[in-house]
Amino acid sequence: MPKPGRADKIAWVCGQTSHAHMLPMKSSAGVHNTKIKSVGLALLGTIAVVVGQSAIPAPQGLPHPEGFRQLDCCIRAYALEYAMDRVSYSGASFFVDENATRNSAVTSLRDALRLPSCSAADLTTCLTAPKHPTTLNTGDLEARAHHDAIEYGGDTIRVYVSPTGSDTAAGTREAPLRTLLAARALVRAKRGVKRLGTVRQGASVLLTAGTYRLATPLILSADDAGDASDAVVTWSAVPGHAVTISGSVDVSGLEWKPAPRGSGPQDGAWVTTVPTEVTAINSLYHNGVRLTRARFPDVDGPPDTPSAQCTQAPEVFGVEGCCDAACGMAGTGLPPFSAKGWLNNPPKFLPAWNATWTPLATQNATLPVRGWGSDSFRSSPRAFRIKSPYSPIVLGIQSMVGVGTAGAMDRPSGLVWSNEDFTQRTWANASTAVVHMQHGFFWGSWQFQVASRNDQARELRFWYGGYQAGNWATGGPWFVENVVEELTVPGEWFFDPDSRQLFVHPNGTAESLRSGLEAVRLETLLRVEGSPDQAVQHLAIRGLQFEHTSTTFLQPYVMPSGGDYRIFNGGAVVLTEAEMVTFDHNTFSDLGGNGLMLTGYVHNCTVTSNEFVRIGDSAVLSTGHESNTSALDGSYHTTPSSNLFSRNHIHRIGMYGKQAAGFFQSLSCGNVYEDNVVYDGSRHGFSWNDHFGGESVVTRNLVFNQMKESRVGGPWNDWDRSAYYQRSRCSARGAVSVWPGYNTISRNFFVNGYGGHANLDHDDGGWRYIDENNVCVYGTIENHDGTDKLYRNNLVVFPGIANHSQYAKPCFEDTPDIGRTNLSAKNTVVGTACYVTTEFAVLVNGCNASTSVAHTVSIRTSNNTYHTPSGHFRVRCNCAATPGSPKTCAGSDTKVGATNLTLANLQSEGIDRGSSVIKIQGSTADLCRNILTAARQLLSLSG
Repeated sequence: MPKPGRADKIAWVCGQTSHAHMLPMKSSAGVHNTKIKSVGLALLGTIAVVVGQSAIPAPQGLPHPEGFRQLDCCIRAYALEYAMDRVSYSGASFFVDENATRNSAVTSLRDALRLPSCSAADLTTCLTAPKHPTTLNTGDLEARAHHDAIEYGGDTIRVYVSPTGSDTAAGTREAPLRTLLAARALVRAKRGVKRLGTVRQGASVLLTAGTYRLATPLILSADDAGDASDAVVTWSAVPGHAVTISGSVDVSGLEWKPAPRGSGPQDGAWVTTVPTEVTAINSLYHNGVRLTRARFPDVDGPPDTPSAQCTQAPEVFGVEGCCDAACGMAGTGLPPFSAKGWLNNPPKFLPAWNATWTPLATQNATLPVRGWGSDSFRSSPRAFRIKSPYSPIVLGIQSMVGVGTAGAMDRPSGLVWSNEDFTQRTWANASTAVVHMQHGFFWGSWQFQVASRNDQARELRFWYGGYQAGNWATGGPWFVENVVEELTVPGEWFFDPDSRQLFVHPNGTAESLRSGLEAVRLETLLRVEGSPDQAVQHLAIRGLQFEHTSTTFLQPYVMPSGGDYRIFNGGAVVLTEAEMVTFDHNTFSDLGGNGLMLTGYVHNCTVTSNEFVRIGDSAVLSTGHESNTSALDGSYHTTPSSNLFSRNHIHRIGMYGKQAAGFFQSLSCGNVYEDNVVYDGSRHGFSWNDHFGGESVVTRNLVFNQMKESRVGGPWNDWDRSAYYQRSRCSARGAVSVWPGYNTISRNFFVNGYGGHANLDHDDGGWRYIDENNVCVYGTIENHDGTDKLYRNNLVVFPGIANHSQYAKPCFEDTPDIGRTNLSAKNTVVGTACYVTTEFAVLVNGCNASTSVAHTVSIRTSNNTYHTPSGHFRVRCNCAATPGSPKTCAGSDTKVGATNLTLANLQSEGIDRGSSVIKIQGSTADLCRNILTAARQLLSLSG
């Protein structure tokens, strides 16, 4: 099995610099190979193209807005080429029809990149015509060879399963079993018990075409694992067969009748009684399309369409976005929110439930590292629980470290509405209702189960909920679902568990409901679960489609570490206590919660060439946990490490939870993420909740169309507010240390948009990163506190293009917290070539330029080239960390933007030496070719 950590070493360097502090340099294989000297805030060798608002006239020497649009088309055409080279053949359908798989990927990517809106004339400025690979890459060829040989090659036990088989059959091709549980039992019986010093035969469980509906999750333990690399146990589709593992029950063929007047729904709804085995339904599909649970306000069309999964305003050239130009939020300096299907009057919250806090452990450790808080970061681990006054249920929330207070984690007991349209809605039973609400700053979302409604006081009281999003805030736009009286338009449904009555307002006739109707009932489909004494090893899951799991947003979520994210501790597929397990060419689709979760000890496993689409929360999660005695101690063998995630096609994520990521990592280290494509998501492409252990490599990935339902962030986001003990080099044999290794982010193609502001957002103390050779389009690179970061050889294109961003978008933004002790030291930016529409190319928040610049500006730059319309360059030096900050400033700098530093000012203090300013000249075609040439060079680097 291929091991992670083998990507090529980066060799191309645009700038040279002389530094004092030593940073270990890693190749994209994650191996330390040289030493690089650095000081100060690092944009090393970065090429940045910075263009501001498209609404303002283009300065002399810059292309006009139409030229910007042509460049945008060329960049997106190149993004399609880049993506197709990676995920043309990802997903389970690859083993059924290669051409159909490729065509589906092309269609999805072309639409997401909005290429159909680009004319041939728009693309004439491109360096070369887009190329779409038609041949298989090495990984796909190897997977196909393994899959084709699965029926006939090797000395292995074979067990066949069919949806029409019998569990009393022999399990052969001619006499297949019917259920997966029977197949597991037969394989165990044939292989026998594992004995010390012996190697049992490998085995293949071969599933023939059809849908396998599970009543309970399939659990594979160490008893079901292989014994060696040549004695693997594989669960796979038969070559050429389309196989689906489903958590839904087929409710087709029922008798339907018009819903009687007075039962709640409006005219047009039909009703049936479901079988007794169906006790709850929180998702319903008809002919493969998710129907809308009865809600107010209504939405146009199915909820899974890209336009429905979006609340952010047009961002790039007026063509990206989904609500109108007035999209925004009162109190944020942005226009009012007006997205379809949401109430745009943020409610007032009722007083919070009381949260009872108890110490998790007696240990309070002072760790000598620069984290988000102080140079000596004291972290007091705490756990809390929250109990609703309307329910006897106590819902526990996992420990959080170094973040917030008890009050910050309280959840409101209800809301007071002001929307007049909502006042007109009348309900017979409010206790079925679920409130979905945006975070006040659009950092995520919450869901609440309603207990009661008081029309006179305009109050909705909550029973429980509000577990998502680690940062509490005021409420934002909201809607209500699961109320029978709101079943008003075609495509909606409602289920009454007491009477087992299912109401549906069909898009067609009632006759259409007699087939293709599926009610979701399972939360998890597959658990690969070893034990601390015996891990699951040498197991492969290949060519299967996992679909239809129930929503989890009203389940308790946990805060796994000190970042903003809360996550549901589960997924459609869960992998724990495992080594050398492979998931390749599977499809995860139409899931109510997370897709694939690696949790606890998971080592040297591979997740490759899978497709994740229409995922309720995050697609892939890698999460560890601390020891049982201290929330600060991560040195135990309880974290995922040295795993490979490659060539995965991830899109349409965060369908329910808006604080969701393509890849989420927490208390996990030493992993490699390469050649993945992530797009059309509610929040981040990659989100690291902490910097535990370090040593991970993120390389050659494409991320675009993220932040569609959130703000402040982008394709990449990380935090590090907590300090941990960990093993050096992320190795079980490494020495225990408080110093994590370096994470490397290299050769990625990041396209910011919608509510995003930065392509690389190192937030709240993120530290020890090497960012090099990335292409970053339409977003800045931000450093917010944190130390030991190196920015080198990045191409940043048009970071100031947004028309509604909360923050400025220069090519680089540094925000050290001036209320703390130099938390942004030892960061360096070198070798930047930066194209701007104004003279301001760099923004530094929280600096004081009235005294020596070198002692107050944390950014350390050198060997940069700044391209500006006038041939002049300035750094905007803001005294306050953010506009409206109450923090005081030294000297005379008491206003935001009080001081603007020239290049001469910087160089007189020893900053930005070797840098120069060049006046922008030339045509749109010249600019397009220069940018695409640089992008291709950076992204095609090899050692």
